[in-house]
Amino acid sequence: MAILEFFDKYFLIMMVYACFVLNAVDSKSFKQKNDVLGFKQAKIISNALIVVSIILFLVARFI
Repeated sequence: MAILEFFDKYFLIMMVYACFVLNAVDSKSFKQKNDVLGFKQAKIISNALIVVSIILFLVARFI
């Protein structure tokens, strides 16, 4: 259970910010370079990481 202590609000803020950068900046640069696969992967990975971060944060808060 000690590992769950790492998933606090600072972790959530850091992950949301990092995923926002991945989603907003990196995916647009992939799209400009006509790298459709990279664009889709950047969107999917950033959205999945946000969901996983929120789930881990909620688990750490309520357990």
